[in-house]
Amino acid sequence: MFKYIFYLLPLFIWSETTFKERIINHTTSMFIPFSNNLPDIGVSLKTNRSFISYTFFSQIWISSNLAVYGKIAPYIREKDIYQYKSTGVHYRFLNDLSNISQFNIKSGIHSLTDKSNLKDENWFNFSIYFNKIFKKNEISFNWNNYFTKNQTIKSIGIIKNINFFQKFTINFGITHYISFSKSSINLTFGYSL
Repeated sequence: MFKYIFYLLPLFIWSETTFKERIINHTTSMFIPFSNNLPDIGVSLKTNRSFISYTFFSQIWISSNLAVYGKIAPYIREKDIYQYKSTGVHYRFLNDLSNISQFNIKSGIHSLTDKSNLKDENWFNFSIYFNKIFKKNEISFNWNNYFTKNQTIKSIGIIKNINFFQKFTINFGITHYISFSKSSINLTFGYSL
């Protein structure tokens, strides 16, 4: 049943929006922790008052503190076909004792392509994550800066990370976009292969 939802989802979620709203609607804050150099795959869902989006992602840890990730999502609306894609790096700092620090940096490029008129819109992101464990709960606070040549959108967020059986990860959180005074809810399901 779950797989049928993903087949039908693109038909129901697309709506005409401005470029700034597309940045807010498509970019998700996700935090998949280090998984011993195994590739991670999954899906991210995001919703706000006017839009629901999804992306399929993969992430590979090249070392214990560096990962590369990619996301992709097709959207279909009447005669228009859109494709969202993103790629980037996730870096975790090491402290003096060669342990992993609580700080992480993510940076990437995003693209939204309109296949009907071959229009391509790109933007970049730079994010800082701070991870903390409160009463056995892994919480990640983040600050994000999405930018293009002419526009900048900043957001702050909080993500709660839950690990099951060391292979399955769920994280959910809230992102507030400062530039727009809008908020969204993120939900990510990840699985380590």
